[in-house]
Amino acid sequence: HLPMVTERNRSGEISPTTYVSFQSAERSKPTFSDIFPNSVNPVWDYTLETRLSTEYLYKVNKNLVLKVWHKPSDAPKSPDKSCDRVL
Repeated sequence: HLPMVTERNRSGEISPTTYVSFQSAERSKPTFSDIFPNSVNPVWDYTLETRLSTEYLYKVNKNLVLKVWHKPSDAPKSPDKSCDRVL
């Protein structure tokens, strides 16, 4: 379950609009899932074949990090680290 969120231009808490990001070995920028609107229990049903660094398999200090982001309701409808925040 994800937490409820507050937004600057609204009073009270709302269900977050979310997406997930992670770093693949194929791209210099993160990969993003689709955006799932207004839910504390999102189900992205997202499938992607990609390459990950082999360091995740043998280095104890390397971890695959999946970030769950909240997109404010007044933000552009694409991932944007300048206005979105990690939950």
